Amino acid sequence: MKEQPNVISDFELLTEIGCDLSQHFRGIYVDDEIKTKSTHLLAKAIDNSFSILKLIPDSKYSDDKENYLDISSVFSLCRNLIELSNIFWYLIDDNIEQNEFEFRIDILNYHDYISTDLIFNRIFYDEKNVEYLENKISEFKDKIENNPHFEKLDKQTKKFILNGKKSTLLTQFEIVKKRDLDLEEFRAYYKLMSVHTHSSPTSVTQLVFTQGMETDGEFNNLMLSFLIMYCGSFLANLIKSTTELWEMKFAKTESEKIINEYVSIQKL
Repeated sequence: MKEQPNVISDFELLTEIGCDLSQHFRGIYVDDEIKTKSTHLLAKAIDNSFSILKLIPDSKYSDDKENYLDISSVFSLCRNLIELSNIFWYLIDDNIEQNEFEFRIDILNYHDYISTDLIFNRIFYDEKNVEYLENKISEFKDKIENNPHFEKLDKQTKKFILNGKKSTLLTQFEIVKKRDLDLEEFRAYYKLMSVHTHSSPTSVTQLVFTQGMETDGEFNNLMLSFLIMYCGSFLANLIKSTTELWEMKFAKTESEKIINEYVSIQKL
């Protein structure tokens, strides 16, 4: 495995490559919903990656003067990045027909409007906004219910979708399995990230455990190194898929080399 400084600098480079790629799409309009969605997801992934780097004291993007590693926030953001990469694959890379892609997008939009409506109804109530959101919810509900793919789903899945409790047809684990990635490895990393995302008993126990170790800093750095390298492989796959979708080439040989190096990690 790479030493931590190299892992962090590699992740910085991957993020910079993705950022340069994302800049090419600013102001570009194409009548292709899949291509358009790929640029939105890429932009979100890069924003997420910079947020991770800003929290790591060893990163050149960090403003931390106290050398404090906020490991819970880093791990939470890492989970977001990996989930986003899986959603990218679910929408962009999965071998599905255009009508199924539209169905998946409609479910995501429906879930989004229901969540937004809940926020506005409870916190930022405004009659016009509520009316707009209710119309959108009704519009996408009709689209979903009238889609032939919806009829193929089991009763429980239909119920979860219409109640706004399910935003994708596949879970994160089902997506990973379809991606032919190591599912048990993913489960382990996902569990590691999740215990830091939630105030679970495991997260409290792990905090107490590491704080009580004389080498707690080394232990956290080791966990961080493994996780950042793992996240880097998901980011690299997202970037490579975007370039292939848009039929673009990397500007530098170094960029293509490190992208392929991290893509290959998931194939080991």
